[in-house]
Amino acid sequence: MMEVDAPSEHLEASRSVHMSLYKKKGANWREELRKKCAQHLRERREEAVSKARGLNEAVEREEINKIIREEIEAMRRSEQFEDEDLNAAIEDFEQIREELLQQELDDLAALEQERLEADVASYFADEVICPSCQMSPLLYFDACTVTCERCEFYFHLPVEMPCAAELSAYFMQIFNTHTNRKCDVVPSVIVQGPRMYFMCANCGFSYTAF
Repeated sequence: MMEVDAPSEHLEASRSVHMSLYKKKGANWREELRKKCAQHLRERREEAVSKARGLNEAVEREEINKIIREEIEAMRRSEQFEDEDLNAAIEDFEQIREELLQQELDDLAALEQERLEADVASYFADEVICPSCQMSPLLYFDACTVTCERCEFYFHLPVEMPCAAELSAYFMQIFNTHTNRKCDVVPSVIVQGPRMYFMCANCGFSYTAF
């Protein structure tokens, strides 16, 4: 089995946890493992998100300030509201802003949780989504080769290919690393013989997978 450099420590830890739970009679090891994987993913992401959260909150707060000011001005121009209503709206400015900001952060957290659950589900799936077209599962042509029927992606290693769970987790980690750069463009996958590269012309992301 070829060792995959980037996620090797994480995968080794996951296998150790898997085996220890499996040996416990009656233990729902699969669910426990799923929870532990989710926790590890959450911790890694929280570290990355926390670095950007201060800036994100500042940007959100300024945008909310702008929206509230525009709405109050629109209310004033419409002449449908009494002066006391406008004054009350201005007095409630801070509370309204904080409520809207909290809602935005809650929505962001909910989206992140959905993404996390989808990634964990993908890890436990017995298939690997093609990293090139991202629409069809890869097929193991043999122990050293994977192909995609949809986009004709083909990759061959001189040694045994990682198993489906390991390969899926590895690709997932690479895409997440790119996503954390706040780039929405999907990286291109380039195969040159036994080498595979992930590259993004938009943000300059470059990763040698094999």
